[in-house]
Amino acid sequence: MLAAALNEAGGYELVGETTFGKGTVQQSYDFGDGSEMNLSMFRWLTSAGNDIHEEGVEPTIEQTQPDYFYATALAIDEPLEPNDNNDQVRSAQEILLGLGYEPGRTDGYFDEQTENAVIAFQEMADDLDVNGTINEETAQALHTSIVEQIREPSNDRQLNRAIEVILEQAS
Repeated sequence: MLAAALNEAGGYELVGETTFGKGTVQQSYDFGDGSEMNLSMFRWLTSAGNDIHEEGVEPTIEQTQPDYFYATALAIDEPLEPNDNNDQVRSAQEILLGLGYEPGRTDGYFDEQTENAVIAFQEMADDLDVNGTINEETAQALHTSIVEQIREPSNDRQLNRAIEVILEQAS
């Protein structure tokens, strides 16, 4: 809603990607038996009267983030190892790639190149077993490292593009 208002009422550029499009307001009702019901009661409209529900707000300047910004955290029940093929491996591959290691693929198949990337990551860490598999400790270290990478302002493409736009408009 803020992005739409900035654009429609203020004429400001919107840098990024189309928003999710949640445009309803829900109200919760608690019942005496401990149950609860949520009802969608209202719709948010932009300052120009547009309904964004399930539509989102389109940016005026499209700018994506690196894929690793969207990688899901690893939930390791059993170690990930060569020949595994699943979404957890895919997330690990995206994280490794974002950290500068070369897993060779990001399709979720744990091959030799992915194993070598895991080994290279484990060798750089102080307290990880270097074995090429992703256990809880390696998964946590990958998560911590990628969060640090995401928090680094120089890696935020949308922020940096927005700053460029502001500087261009100011000159």
